Amino acid sequence: MTRLRQYQADCLEAICQAEREGCIDQLVALPCGTGKTVIAAGLPDAIGLLPWEVQIFLVDSEELSYQAVDELQEANPGRRVTLEKAEHHGEQDADIVVASISTLATSDERLTRLAKRPIRVVFLDECHSAVSPKYRYVLHTLRCLKGEACRNPRILHVGLTATPRRHDGLALERVYSRIVYRRAALDMVREGWVAEPIAYRVETAVDLEDVHMRDGDFQTGELSRRVNTPATNALVVRKYMELGEGLPAIAFTVDIQHSEDLAATFRQHGLAFEAISSHTSRAQRKKLVQAHRNMELRGLVSCQALMIGFNSPPATVCLWARPTKSGLLYTQGTARTGRPYPAPEAAAGHTGYRKRHNIIIDFTSTSARHRLYTAAVLYGLNPKFDFNGKPIESTLRSLEKLQQKNPSLDITAVTGLEDAQARATKVDLWSVPPLPQLARSCSQFAWMQIGDTAYRLHVPGVEITLEQNLLGSYDVSCLADDDEPEPPLQFGQPEDAFAYADSLVPEEAVKLVRAKAHWRRQPPTEAQCVRLWQHDSGLRRRFTTPEAFHRYADYHFGAGNLAFSRGGLSFRIELANHARQKSFQHT
Repeated sequence: MTRLRQYQADCLEAICQAEREGCIDQLVALPCGTGKTVIAAGLPDAIGLLPWEVQIFLVDSEELSYQAVDELQEANPGRRVTLEKAEHHGEQDADIVVASISTLATSDERLTRLAKRPIRVVFLDECHSAVSPKYRYVLHTLRCLKGEACRNPRILHVGLTATPRRHDGLALERVYSRIVYRRAALDMVREGWVAEPIAYRVETAVDLEDVHMRDGDFQTGELSRRVNTPATNALVVRKYMELGEGLPAIAFTVDIQHSEDLAATFRQHGLAFEAISSHTSRAQRKKLVQAHRNMELRGLVSCQALMIGFNSPPATVCLWARPTKSGLLYTQGTARTGRPYPAPEAAAGHTGYRKRHNIIIDFTSTSARHRLYTAAVLYGLNPKFDFNGKPIESTLRSLEKLQQKNPSLDITAVTGLEDAQARATKVDLWSVPPLPQLARSCSQFAWMQIGDTAYRLHVPGVEITLEQNLLGSYDVSCLADDDEPEPPLQFGQPEDAFAYADSLVPEEAVKLVRAKAHWRRQPPTEAQCVRLWQHDSGLRRRFTTPEAFHRYADYHFGAGNLAFSRGGLSFRIELANHARQKSFQHT
């Protein structure tokens, strides 16, 4: 029997509790490598699957289908697990059926036969695809598609995903009613369940400016001709040895030819890399994957075959050698190196190689009009931001602290931690970032955008965050100094979310963050400048007297910089007072 980790047990309890409350279309969001299949394996016991009932585990990956059968059988030794996929025809009296979405969608006979079974649970892995016609057809036939008249209320439908959102913007609320359990990747990093990610950004000479688009991403043939060159492939190999330290690796490419050419370039440099694709036989694929897990093969190269369901825990370095605008594709690929090795449960008795970090190396290309996904973009930063090999989690915490101390610092504009620190030491960084369009239309306050669909409002002692979730609704969370974070509240419409978020601003701080307050147009006073100069050591180092700072502030206000307005300085004075009060409390 598989021993559950605490968050896996918590997830199962959340699923059961939500079903008791009447929610039968549930979504679970967990990072890759945290054992989502283990949760599916534990559900038969958690809900009390009866002897005549069936649990279906839907997958759309060859690698994952075989892996799921093994894991589900190991965790359920008293139940029969079967596979319904291509040439594999599932046993009719099995308790748990691992079924291929593609097989069911192309065979009405097999799908109808499965639908006639007494289904109790349908688990859908990688459920970000659930809104596509193929998936909806299968779910409809199994009578577990939300909102349909034929929906069987006895069937519990649980979707599992690690992907933030679809590239086409379609929300999963069409299929799921509630996110019943979720854990953020960085939370799992802090707890040791996911390997700590570090990232590098490597600029290539590839120009993507006139590459055509298809379905929201680059046209594959054109992209491959630009990227798959001897010079770029040699750069990938060189940076792998320099930044990846020759550790077990996975490289992601544009197409099969690119995979084969890049693997050949590695071998030309004496490095044992092999390409895996749809052209690779099942037996050869199994052999190569096992060799990689045993660390007999240094690296694997693929465009799609390793994207979903691939599991090789020693894999440490992700070489992202295919430019993309798809957050879905990028998240799936870079997560393949996120598993800790050894697993936390086996760490005590383990000898041999230990993974210290999950190393992500982004090979980026020149483009003024395309926003390419990198590790930085995944966390809401500038596409040109370079973590430069520093841990992502600690870098993000440092950036948050800088922004709290310097509310006008636009974190999304900086290109690195050093850049942010340099700007934070200069008084002339006091610029007012533009108000995001959505926040401007829904709120009276000066919100800052911190990601594609995330916003933050910081006032002395309180930080409020608003973010669109997987279901297309909006989560609002509020964190006060020294308080434990509470679960976010969810709102269907952005207007409602911003209205609630605005209500969380303390009354005494309302005038400080109102976007159109009259004092944002009034010049700074000398008394304000004196007071802020006295409280801010950075200002005292820069200006020998408060009068000098007043002249500077007055000049920049006259030039149109509202950060130096009467309201802007009032806000900074309040922040300085709050910081002093906190320091007194801790002494």
